[in-house]
This record gives sequence, structure tokens and C-alpha cells, in this order.
Amino acid sequence: MSYSHCITENYIKYYPEKLNFSKDFDSCQGLKGFVCKVRLKSKPSNLEKRIILKIDGFLEISIKLLSKEKNNFEFNSYDSSEQYFVYADEKGNSPIITAEIYLQNEYFTERKSMRIGLPLNLYDAVNNDIYLFYDGVRFSWIYNGKIVNSNFPFGNTNAGELWYDDSALEMVGFCCDLSRLETSKETEKTERSIAYYSFAGYNDWAGDVVNFWHNGVYHLLILYDRHHHGNRFGGGAHTTMHLTTSDFISWENHGEIYSLNYPWETFGTGTMFYHKGKYYYSFGLHTSRMMPDEKTAGHLILNAYEETGETTPISYSEICEKGFYPNGANYLVSEDGINFVPSYKQVHWSENPSIYANSDETLTMYAGYGADGTWQAPDIDGPWRRVDSNFPTAEMRKISGCSTECPSMFEWNGYKYLLMGITGFFQTEKNSDILIDMTAKNMDFYDGLCVPMVANCCGRYILSGWLAGWGFAYVIAHRELIQKDNGMLGIKWMPEYTPDTKNLALRYEKNDIIDYAKFNVESKHSYYIEFAVAPSECGRVGIGFDGDGKSFVLSLNTKTAKVQTSYSENSNSFPEEMLSIGEYIIQHGAIGNFRNLTGDIWHKDGVNFAISNVEEIRREYVFKMILHYEPKKDSLIFDAEIGGGRTLISNRKNFKAQKLTLFTENATIKKLRIYDM
Repeated sequence: MSYSHCITENYIKYYPEKLNFSKDFDSCQGLKGFVCKVRLKSKPSNLEKRIILKIDGFLEISIKLLSKEKNNFEFNSYDSSEQYFVYADEKGNSPIITAEIYLQNEYFTERKSMRIGLPLNLYDAVNNDIYLFYDGVRFSWIYNGKIVNSNFPFGNTNAGELWYDDSALEMVGFCCDLSRLETSKETEKTERSIAYYSFAGYNDWAGDVVNFWHNGVYHLLILYDRHHHGNRFGGGAHTTMHLTTSDFISWENHGEIYSLNYPWETFGTGTMFYHKGKYYYSFGLHTSRMMPDEKTAGHLILNAYEETGETTPISYSEICEKGFYPNGANYLVSEDGINFVPSYKQVHWSENPSIYANSDETLTMYAGYGADGTWQAPDIDGPWRRVDSNFPTAEMRKISGCSTECPSMFEWNGYKYLLMGITGFFQTEKNSDILIDMTAKNMDFYDGLCVPMVANCCGRYILSGWLAGWGFAYVIAHRELIQKDNGMLGIKWMPEYTPDTKNLALRYEKNDIIDYAKFNVESKHSYYIEFAVAPSECGRVGIGFDGDGKSFVLSLNTKTAKVQTSYSENSNSFPEEMLSIGEYIIQHGAIGNFRNLTGDIWHKDGVNFAISNVEEIRREYVFKMILHYEPKKDSLIFDAEIGGGRTLISNRKNFKAQKLTLFTENATIKKLRIYDM
């Protein structure tokens, strides 16, 4: 079957070129907001940082040439996420421009700086104007009408004298009247698949997802990330993007479901649901990441609950009048499922509220991040009453290391399932309400995706999550679940995202590999690989990857029914087997907090890990794999479907494949085909 995929992106376009600029800076107005126009006379060639504009105590703009050969950079994780060397020239040089503001706040122990940069090989600031935008909530670079890098300030600042370097700047100017900055809503359509999706910007990534199906439309809400949770001093400062589709082929990104308007706002994951004729998106405000707990409004609701046994919503205006800031469970509401308006109410103190609509028109919330338990209410405003104090609870993380955040609950043919956080997977017996920790029994079905969520799409159970490895957020992938006779779940690629070989160019083909075969591939290229395996009872198949970066092996062991991916010094041989999550629990007892584990062997990292009980490889099976080159990271992702019932996805950080080696032990690889994508 052939599909024609497309994504329509909606975004805000800015017109700073229409503003009147002055070479003077009005500090009285500029501290509230400004647009600074900059054009360079040339790209920087100096290996040392050169300040080209400075407002004492407030702002500093500088340029520099980064060189891999000279190693003249000292990157922390935030600076690394700016992707400077992805856009280096053939000599490994990357000229950059950075802007830094200085902030202070009564909650800071010392003054902090906030920095955003741009790789000038990607954004030509010599032949084009670039604009620096600040309004107290956003701090952004604008290029060709789009925000191309951004952070979110928190704090106040002071401003002294303005100085700039005429020898480096072709043009400079300030406008402190942001009311004159014009914007418009624009759309762009691209012919591409949602597979391995991230947002359009060069350092824009996709984090936690919420998926929901209603009235023939699939809704996908994604935490929008830059700098891998590094924005607002590590607090993330996320908003949520809203995408929809009716066929999983043509998608529309409607843009931010709600724009951040205050320095303390940060979206946390929630759920979308339909209730009494309206669409709702519940979410948590992670205000406690920046504000002390005693300044947030959650305790107001908690105190009332402890007195009465039920919650009472509180409006933002009332919260502000009392001198506090909203946090916890909030919601947006919509008549059409596309255009949402905020309620400006806080209804609970849980900062990760997962709310589901019940058939009797009540609501159930599984509380996480700040609260425990299962809660019920007749309506979104409450009153919410706790009906189960033991589920979910922070105690649950002690066995499998799962978080109580982002629980995804669904039912299927009499079985109930719960995915929770990164590693939690619980299931009931048929027609039972008792959830069993299947991860602790080594019966999980995770495949490397992080914080997966599931939606029932008219009988198709669709899972989506994001691939870890760079920290928080990267690209997302979709799966389709399979239910077996005993209620256990399998997982496969969605047909809509399975490559159609009729539309691909065949690069290599080989039949009956009984020892090994080697193939050269292009490093910055994507491929689709498919073959069948005829194993003996103790057969093994390995795929070794060599190239630019750490070599690794993907191995499939029929005897142990285990699949793993791991670094290897010898990519032509089978590495030592790892423990899966369940095997670790069985051998070592409760994990406790997964952060206590060392190394890369963990699902949450999406790099090196093992999955157990892959029964599909105990017999002849078909193996499919996509080698996806991700240009925004200049790295490889591989994504495999195994026997039509299990999947595995892995982030091969800083690796580009140049050679593949297939090797076997007591198994035959049949009908190998490698296609260009």
C-alpha cells in the first residue's frame, strides 16, 4: 500500500523589519521589552569570544568561531543542545552569535545569566538582518520572520550604558515599543511523515505526548522543547503543541494550544478528554520548579481538602489577590477540539493530572507529581474526592523504578492496562480490577520509547512516545498494540509508517546468509532493511554497525528470546548479554530509583538495553529495520519490528553508519534486502 504523507505547520510570523529602530537604547522602556536589529559585517574568524554589543548589567551580544581542530569550546549540556557543530563547515568550523541577559530575583541566591545562540552557517547574519526579541516572558532570536531560538526569562534586571562595536556591525538598532510589532498566522505544508517527528526548528524537539481519539479525529499533544529541558534554568518552560489527523497520514500542527504569558508558567503533561459535549485538556503547571512551594496555590486547595474531604477550585484572580501563584491541575476547554481557551482555575494540587472521562459522565484522575491516589469528580471543577490512596503512589517506583507521572490507563476486552512514567507497566486479569506489576515479572513490552501513552482509536490501540538519549525530548514515534489471547500485549509498527518497498530503490540483496555478510552504506543517509530468519533452537543473529562514532551490535537470541542493543569493540561478534529490567528486578530485587543505576543499560536512555520474552523469535520470523539519519542531530536512530509482534528503537548518539555486518550462529538469514529511503 502506498501513502502520500504530509504535515501542515501553523506558526506565528513576525515583522520586525517594519519597526522604527534607533541606535539609542531607552532603558526605561527597554527593560520591559525590546527588539534589537543586528547585521554583521562578516562572519567571525576569531577563535576568542568578541563582544560586539553590551548594555551594562543587562545584555551582551558576542560572536566567535568554534573550531573542532582547535578545540576552543567548553560546552555544558545547555550549550551542546544549541547544535553548533551540526552546521560546521567542511573544516569543522562553526561561527556563532550569542546573546546573554542577566537576571536577578528574590528567589535566586545570586544573579543568573540566560544565553541563546545561533549557528551562523545556518542563519546568515551578514546578508540578512537578525532580530533579538525580549518581552520579559520570551527571549528569542528572530530570522526571516520566525522565532528560531528561544528561552524564557525568570527575574528582573537593570540596565546601564549601551556600547557596540562599529567595526563588527553593519547595522544595529533598538525598538522598545513592542505594541508596534506586527504578527500574522501562517501555514507551511511539507510532504513528510510524522515518523520520527520533531518540530520544525533546528533545535526544536518533542517531549511528553498526550494522545486522544474522538469523533474520527486523533489528537496528539506534545510538550514543545528546546535545549532538552534546559530552558528557564533547567525548569523546562514547556508549552504544548496540538496536532491532529484523521488517517495518520495527513497531519496538521495547529501550533501552541496555549502560549506562555507569565514567567512562572510551565506546562506539565496531562490528558485530553471529551466530557458533557466539550473537549478538555487537563495539564499541570510546574510552577514549583521556579517558585518556593509556599508561594504556590496548591496548599490552599490541599488545606481546604483536609478540612472538608473534597476540593474547591480557585480562580487565578483569587490566587493572585492572596499573593500566590497558580500551579497544579488546570485545564483548557474547547467546543470544537481545536480552539481552546483557558479556564484560569486551579482545581487540584497535582502537577501531573491524568484525567479520564467515564461512561457514567463522571471523571477519574490519576494523580502524579505532588499528589498520590485515584480521584473522582462529577465535573472538571470538582469537587474531587480521593477514592483510592494506594494507587498510584510514590511507593510504586520502588520495584521497577517507574515514576508516578503521566499514567496512561486503558481497557481492552475485559483487561485493564496502565503505563506509567518511563518503566511502569501494569495489567489486570480479565474482568478484574487488581493491577499486577508486569515489569517486575519480566513481562513488560517497552521498546525504548519514553513516557508512552495509548489511545483507543475505534478499536486500534495506538501508542506514542518520545525517544530519549539526549536528555529530555527528541523525536516521537507511533506504534500499534496487539492483544494476545491471555491479555498480554505485543507491539508492532503502524502500517501507515511501514516502508512500501515498491516505492524504494533496492541497494543490496542477498539470499541465505549462514555466516556473515558486509555492506557499505552512506553515513548521512536513511535505509530500510528487511530479511527473514530461520533459526535453530539456539540460533542467534547479529547486526554490527561501524562508522563515525561508537560501534554497536543489535543481537537476537532465539534460545533466550531476548533482543538487545549495546556498544561493542568487535562489531562482528555477539556481545555479552545484558539484563532486561525484569531480569534485574528478579536477580537484584527492587530497583528503587532508576537514577541510582549506572551506565547506559536502561530503557529510559534509549541507547543500550535488552528486552525479554520476545517469543516471536523462537520460530522463523521476519525482521524489519529502519536506519533513520536525523540531520538535526547528525546522528542515527534505528527502529526495528521483530516478527510482527515486538519493536525496539534506539538512539545512537553521535554515530553515523558506514558499514553493516550481518552474522549468524545456528541460523540462516534469508531474502535480505536493503533499500534507500
